[in-house]
Amino acid sequence: MISIIIAFICIVFLLSSKFYFKHWFNPYFAFNILWFCVALMISVGNKFVYKPSNISLWCILIGIIGFNLSLFSKKIIFGQSTTEICSYKLNHKAIYLLSIIVVITWAIMSIGSLSSLYSGASFAQVRSEYFTYDTSSNLYYYLRNYFSVPMGYVVITSTIMEFFTENGNKSKVLFLNTALIIILQAITSGGRYVLLNSFYILVCAYFVLRKNKASIKLRYKILITFLCLILGYLMIFLTNERSTNLMTDMSLFEKVYTTIYLYFSGSVTYLGRVIENAPGIVGSTFGLNLLAGFISPIFVILNFMHIINYPQVFNTIGTYACIELLIGPSTYFNAMPTAFGYFFIDGGLILTFVESWIFGYACKRFYIKAKEGNLLYIGLFLLLFVQICNSSTRWFIYTSDFALAFIYMRFVLKKKNRNF
Repeated sequence: MISIIIAFICIVFLLSSKFYFKHWFNPYFAFNILWFCVALMISVGNKFVYKPSNISLWCILIGIIGFNLSLFSKKIIFGQSTTEICSYKLNHKAIYLLSIIVVITWAIMSIGSLSSLYSGASFAQVRSEYFTYDTSSNLYYYLRNYFSVPMGYVVITSTIMEFFTENGNKSKVLFLNTALIIILQAITSGGRYVLLNSFYILVCAYFVLRKNKASIKLRYKILITFLCLILGYLMIFLTNERSTNLMTDMSLFEKVYTTIYLYFSGSVTYLGRVIENAPGIVGSTFGLNLLAGFISPIFVILNFMHIINYPQVFNTIGTYACIELLIGPSTYFNAMPTAFGYFFIDGGLILTFVESWIFGYACKRFYIKAKEGNLLYIGLFLLLFVQICNSSTRWFIYTSDFALAFIYMRFVLKKKNRNF
């Protein structure tokens, strides 16, 4: 019953966002389409996955309401209001140089993964190796999470922005570097997120910068379609390579539906199992999960300087909500308790509502600024759009490897010289 209510609320706010923004493509449209599909799948069910618990469904319901109510919130102004909009343009030299550096770092870090694959290891084994480094002493871990991954997202985002910008250089070398970054990261991690997230950024950029799409030549439109097909193929390839024994005897339709169900809806069941497995986790992070990706690097530095020990509260998610749990008769799941799950762990249903509203309000304000043509906000909204589309799986901003991309985005932009 709760899943039906969720689906109904999503439709109501989806239509409301159309009247508010006067067009279909907006953050609330993407958000509610996603959760409508999740709620619909939960209502239909899957024989390989248990039905979500009531507490996890209530968490989702409250989170969806909180996010959507931000649609009707007025602009919050801190200090003196100003109508001045700082204008930015892409720093092509910085993007190009950064893309080369990131390619080199990923090439070095992928040597071990490529060697393992060549020796016969599966992508699942490669992925396991990727996440088993000693975070207290390994330079690789810090290079990957504080530079290579977030800077990789900056290069991907800025390259796609350049492609859709009217005066973009459309550098073939830059596109090649970006493609190498995506492929090397996917191979090294054995994961699909970078592929899916690149697809989200590409689609979002097309609609946000659609005022320029009339200037896109036919060959570039063909290239966009080709890139989407390539990303889709790689997603299917990695999914098939990482298929579990559970899917061995399934028909093609069952395998596809189960994969989609697990990826988008299995996390709701998993959230309930996390709470059942560790009931004391609720309220144990005191609101830190919302911006942990921005905050934790500060304590990493302080710990390195022996000023203060790294707070264990930042390890709560990894300890209790990133472990393998049974979510079906023979189906295991880990590490994806939905974005709202992070908020619920922060402080129950109250903080689920509050933090979801903050998330929704940020999406709204960044989107409005992006539609005004501010390239900095366009880049930031493209990254936020990735989180919107992944809200049924995890809260990316909890980790520095994605959160820092919001800060690094400023490095590839420079202020325009304005004439008055």
